[in-house]
Amino acid sequence: MSKSLPAIFHLTHPKAGSQWIKGVFRDIAPERTRLDADAYLSYFFKEPIKPGSIYPTIYTSRATFEVVMGVASNRNAPLLLKSQMPLLKHKTSYLMNWYRFKVLRQKYRKFFVIRDLRDTLVSLYFSMRYTHLMMREEHQTFRSVLANSDEENGLIHLINSLEVQDYGRIQASWVNDADTLVVKFEDLIENPALIETVLRYCEIDISTSKLEQVLANNNFSALSARTRGEEDPNSHYRKGIAGDWKNHFTDKVKDEFKRMYGRLLIDTGYEKDLLW
Repeated sequence: MSKSLPAIFHLTHPKAGSQWIKGVFRDIAPERTRLDADAYLSYFFKEPIKPGSIYPTIYTSRATFEVVMGVASNRNAPLLLKSQMPLLKHKTSYLMNWYRFKVLRQKYRKFFVIRDLRDTLVSLYFSMRYTHLMMREEHQTFRSVLANSDEENGLIHLINSLEVQDYGRIQASWVNDADTLVVKFEDLIENPALIETVLRYCEIDISTSKLEQVLANNNFSALSARTRGEEDPNSHYRKGIAGDWKNHFTDKVKDEFKRMYGRLLIDTGYEKDLLW
């Protein structure tokens, strides 16, 4: 891999179109895109970062990312994800990352895709209840709880879960980082051509015709065999629209969400106040 090409990091949180964007990068630059990610991101946490490679679907906070890249060592940082602490033990890899990207100043670019946490919550609810692979013991617990609760109480359970709290921490850590391009998932699904802005930022050249073909091959209809807005709760690509939370939030769910994440919605630009 050419050292003149930047390493690229697609940073995000679950349920923010990560598999869609991963597919776009796979089709645009298959020789550069790492596709062997597992549930624990072994290729990111356990191996030195390869210059020029593309690392899609990195679900982590800014503080955790900086530890892996060797530019920070404070493991007590408030935004460090406790769920990923057991993975942060590969000091030799992180030293290599520090040497490559801090000392030698090899290039890298990072962009963060954010989604309204309310829609993220609803997507997670249906995923955990019906379609998500049971990769960890807590996922099975989620499914059991949700299967034995009505939707309102199931959503409230998830609002207070460590899973959604981690999503909130990830969002808060990246949204004001001046060195990271922040892109809203909602903008991308309404205007997929905005992915071209991301590609330019990542120094990826692609013709307009090829990009149009890649986007067509990876749009909601191609991936789900349905039109956007046509719901299938048993599909990973359930509905493909923004604002669906309004169809699922009762007053009780709203109140609990505002208590936990009302400030975050304002900080991330999804609301101006708590009067929604």
